[in-house]
Amino acid sequence: MGREVTLATIRLWAELARGRVVVISPPMTTSFRALCLAASLLGLSAGFSGCTSNQGQTSTNPAQPGPAIGQASGAAVGVVAGNVVGAAVGAVEGAAHGIKQPFTNEPHVIRTWRTETT
Repeated sequence: MGREVTLATIRLWAELARGRVVVISPPMTTSFRALCLAASLLGLSAGFSGCTSNQGQTSTNPAQPGPAIGQASGAAVGVVAGNVVGAAVGAVEGAAHGIKQPFTNEPHVIRTWRTETT
């Protein structure tokens, strides 16, 4: 059984003969790159999310104007963002309910007749 000698193999032997360290690694696939990117972004977001172990306390002096303004603006942005998301979710749920309504098979009483005998 003969081994196929390619140009890449000859170049590898030449680099090894010169005393250089050659590292052969397979090319990264797209899915592996996406996985690495997602893991990196998840790690960065966890690192920069400001997780603290002291609940309700900050590491800065809240009496100073900078942190006080920052906390107030952060609370305002949080309220506005929460209301915007809540309104969007409510609109989508309302539209879904409105679209679903004609297709339900529930009986609806339109008129009731009273029978009278004379």
